[in-house]
Amino acid sequence: INNAPKQTTRSQTPVFAETFASTATPYVNEQLTFTFKLHRRVETKNIQLNIPFDNFREEQLGKSRDYSQVLNGLQYQTSEFSTALFPTKIGDIEVPGASVNLDLVIRNRRSQSQDPFNQFFRDPFFGHSGRLQHKVIRTKPILINVRPLPEKGKPTDFSNLVGEFKISATMGKKKIKAGDTSTLTVKIAGVGNIQDAIFTLPDLTKNFKTYSDEPKLEKSARNQKLYGEKTFKFALV
Repeated sequence: INNAPKQTTRSQTPVFAETFASTATPYVNEQLTFTFKLHRRVETKNIQLNIPFDNFREEQLGKSRDYSQVLNGLQYQTSEFSTALFPTKIGDIEVPGASVNLDLVIRNRRSQSQDPFNQFFRDPFFGHSGRLQHKVIRTKPILINVRPLPEKGKPTDFSNLVGEFKISATMGKKKIKAGDTSTLTVKIAGVGNIQDAIFTLPDLTKNFKTYSDEPKLEKSARNQKLYGEKTFKFALV
């Protein structure tokens, strides 16, 4: 889903922005990817982007990336970044429009290069050869319909973990003497709201004293999605 300008509008402006959502009907707490793109065929400076993500929990998906592409027969320099959003309430929710403040570098004809892309990411001392023109670019909101999770087949101890995950467990020492310690390590990994993952140790009080460490969470971006691994460790005596 996107709110890109019409094709005719694109061809008439040196700078425009568009936003995309990977789905319009996510489940509550399901990860969706929001992507912002800024296209420009003139030199720009002092870019400031603001997108207020209300009713969503957000996680940045790595650094922004810059590349060149041809749109409607014109060459543009594109800056793109993506954010993982997790809707926190059910119903119709707006992803607010983005607001971009920037300055266009307006150069005199004598100082313009034959190839404007030579100037895209420079920070020149242009002195009397050009001036800055301030612009504010806004995109339209995107409407998202957040669905409740299905009740059929819902586990009685469901903890709102939504996504695709795997769980594994390893034991440090499998042969120990009474009074000695071994470490049980449990890992939950996958794509989704991994930060909400919890693990409750089964009742081992008949044979062990147990001591738990603080869980550790590692997150990374993979294929425009948030991947995470949460590790739980328990000392068993």
